[in-house]
Amino acid sequence: GSSSSSSTPLTAAAAADAFVRRYESEHGEQHPPFFVGSLADAMAAARRRDRLVIVYLHAPAHVHTAQFCRSVLSQRGIIDVIGANFVFFLAPTNAAVGYRLAQQLHVTTFPALAFVDANTSRLTDLMQGAPLLDASSVAAHCYQLKETYDGSRAHARAQRAAAEQRSAAARQLREQQEAEFAQSMRADQQRRAAREQRERAEREQRAAAERLQQQ
Repeated sequence: GSSSSSSTPLTAAAAADAFVRRYESEHGEQHPPFFVGSLADAMAAARRRDRLVIVYLHAPAHVHTAQFCRSVLSQRGIIDVIGANFVFFLAPTNAAVGYRLAQQLHVTTFPALAFVDANTSRLTDLMQGAPLLDASSVAAHCYQLKETYDGSRAHARAQRAAAEQRSAAARQLREQQEAEFAQSMRADQQRRAAREQRERAEREQRAAAERLQQQ
């Protein structure tokens, strides 16, 4: 019913908020801003802001997790690049959302960052394991993916604009042809009306002449 549907976003936000609080109690408050809400909400926010989603699959018990959180996610450069250019979604693997996503994305080791295009719901890249333990390479990779994404979005926008332009030109041509056709029809009607009027006048003249002859 309506009560269950209206409570769902609150539940998702409350769950996300609890994940963030747990993360901060273990790894500190220096991290990129986590999105508070469901993954569907994060995807919608990314579409509105024209950004990629980064899903961080956080495995609390994994041997590399503490190092990744301390040496990578808490770095100012990482916080800046992710905060300014991505929607960052925290998915703990010991919770249903993270467990399910890790399976769907075929994550084999941790930590893992999945880059998702919210417009297509497609995975554009998956970084996992040891390569993620170097903050500078993670930052460089984020910038590279952002540039690629921005380029593809600009290309898509240009294609859409060109298609709209073609559609507008075709519509204009169609309207012009319809206007010319209508004008031609009006001219035909006027010619026909003039001819009928002329013929009627000629008939009336003939009838009048015949009446004069008969008198």
